[in-house]
Amino acid sequence: MGGRKLNVACVFLGELDSGGGYQIQISTIIELSKKKDYNFIFIVFSKNNQKILNEIGLDAVFYKQSIFEKFLKFPISFKLFMALSFLISFCVF
Repeated sequence: MGGRKLNVACVFLGELDSGGGYQIQISTIIELSKKKDYNFIFIVFSKNNQKILNEIGLDAVFYKQSIFEKFLKFPISFKLFMALSFLISFCVF
């Protein structure tokens, strides 16, 4: 890619207590970070993940979720989801 590197942001949602899946995600992140043509920034949602990635030597940014974003993570009925998405799209446009 010539002399310029492509900036890539990766969202890391892994949780330490998820077992093997967490280890696979960490291994993948380490392999990705070895690519020399890219600048990777990892976005995490827990301070623990930020600490772990920073200890490995990777650039991890902690994203603090709002109460509204945390609420949307909980299971809700499909009708309520559709109503909320309609209201949000109506307000945005």
